[in-house]
Amino acid sequence: DKNCSVEVRLDKPDGTLVGTIPISYTGGWDKLKVASAALTNASGIHDSCK
Repeated sequence: DKNCSVEVRLDKPDGTLVGTIPISYTGGWDKLKVASAALTNASGIHDSCK
């Protein structure tokens, strides 16, 4: 896909969804773009998972 997204979840791969970061096609590996999104319903310290 040329357009996809990254889900941000708390503590584990199927944890609470706190954000979605849209990732759009840039035209090539040498054309980078910064992507960000606001996170909601999260506080404190949590683990990140891949």
